[in-house]
Amino acid sequence: MSIDIRDAEVLLMGGLFLLAIGVALGFVARDARLRGKPPILVAVLVMLTFPLGLLLWIILRPEPLNGSGRNQSFRLEDHRLQ
Repeated sequence: MSIDIRDAEVLLMGGLFLLAIGVALGFVARDARLRGKPPILVAVLVMLTFPLGLLLWIILRPEPLNGSGRNQSFRLEDHRLQ
């Protein structure tokens, strides 16, 4: 059984697409949990509408629950161990 170059290209592109979906779902689930949204629901919606759903989540996602964003500075007092 020989694999044609076109078959190899299709397999490679399919694998890369599945890898992209997996990475996006991991990001979305972690980000949704940080923002107080159900990670399973958000991940399923993004998976069903990929890549448009990922773009919409990035644009329309709510603020994090703890108020920390990119503009917040790191404060050691917030991360003390007892």
